[in-house]
Amino acid sequence: MPPNSEIPLHAHEGKEEVIFIFKGQGKAYVGDESREIKVGSVLYVPPLVKHRIVNTGTESLWVRFSP
Repeated sequence: MPPNSEIPLHAHEGKEEVIFIFKGQGKAYVGDESREIKVGSVLYVPPLVKHRIVNTGTESLWVRFSP
């Protein structure tokens, strides 16, 4: 993800998601919570929970999703 971009707010019906951060930094919003993310961060998103990721850094944010 380029700097100042985001994965918009969305949810997945019937499946959970695990998100791994490999490069960069940003902010993650999962349900009613938010947290800073960086290399090594792992996020768990339960089914039907709205979430989004924002790249707040100056370099690309590399993420990988696992259904």
